[in-house]
Parts: sequence; structure tokens; C-alpha cells
Amino acid sequence: MRAGIAREKQATCVACITPEVAEEPINRGVAGGSAAREWQRRHERREQDVRARYGKLGGVVLALSDDPHSTSAWAYGAKGERALGHLLDPLRDEGMAVLHDRRIPGSRANIDHLVISPAPVFVIDAKNYKGRVERRVRGGWFSREDCLYVGGRTKRRSSLA
Repeated sequence: MRAGIAREKQATCVACITPEVAEEPINRGVAGGSAAREWQRRHERREQDVRARYGKLGGVVLALSDDPHSTSAWAYGAKGERALGHLLDPLRDEGMAVLHDRRIPGSRANIDHLVISPAPVFVIDAKNYKGRVERRVRGGWFSREDCLYVGGRTKRRSSLA
């Protein structure tokens, strides 16, 4: 099991230090929005490339073929993020702030969902996996590691730390 160092960080509400910002409504984001935009960008790019390559036959080629997995995975992921977003949104009625698809400044990465409650803040990275979720202990006496499995397949990068 990997050990990590917990660091406390403080955040300040912009509306608390800048009262004029308080009147502006909060953009809560759209669950799966950036993944859907990435799918759309890749899908349109493929369509343009196929039409440029095959000319008048491009429409036939597009009708008889599907997007590659690297493109369709973005649409599949967006669908999963939207489904999770719909499950998280009712938490707003419990007094929690639920934000979706937040950009990380200075990065191309994003946070899929952010739930801010009176005590902790939850950062949620959505994955659209199918199957039973299991935690398995791997290793022996001297090197033990908790691992995450979904549908019998290891999610090594997502191992529990």
C-alpha cells in the first residue's frame, strides 16, 4: 500500500472577498460537456478527412463505417458522466454545491464532478465501466497492495492508495 502525505489547503470564496461577484449566478457546468465536445470535434474531423479522401464516395464510406474506438469512447464517457451528474444533482437540495466539468487552470485536464458539502469536498472522476466492483489485496507478507477490479479486470492506474 502506498502512503501519501496529506496537505491541508485553504480555499476562499471569491464572493466573500469581492461582494460584486456575489450577484453573478454560478455556472454549475454541464456533466459530460467537455467529453461530448471532444467526441464532436473528432467525429467532424474524421468526416472531413473521409470526404476529402474519397470525394463523392465519402458519404457512402461514412454510412458503411463507424467512428474508431478512440473517438466513440469520448461519446460513451460523456454518457456516463451525464448519468452520474443526474445522480449527483439532487444533493443540491441537501445543501451541497454540485459542479460539473470544471477546468483546471494551466492544464488541458478537467474535474468531472465537484461536490462541496459543509465538511469535506469530493472530487469525482467518472468512468463508465461495467461489472462488479471489487477491492482485492495483492502481494505477500512484505509487499501488499490494495487494487481495484471492475468486471474481473484490474484498474491498475486506479489502484487504491
